[in-house]
Amino acid sequence: KWRLIEEYGLESFTVRPDGTLLFSFGFTEKNNIVGWIASFGGGAELLEPAEFRRDVLAFAEGIRKKYQ
Repeated sequence: KWRLIEEYGLESFTVRPDGTLLFSFGFTEKNNIVGWIASFGGGAELLEPAEFRRDVLAFAEGIRKKYQ
């Protein structure tokens, strides 16, 4: 939560009923969002667009293969 507040402001997310945060922001580069999501470890999930979800998965699979 503190990262979102510091980087994008209080208005960048809403708190959902289950306590999770829903962040909404536009990124200009696909690689930027994939790296940004990865920087949260398992603490973030990209909901859309679906094609970017596949890119996050491919990134994670690449790391998994290195450390397998």
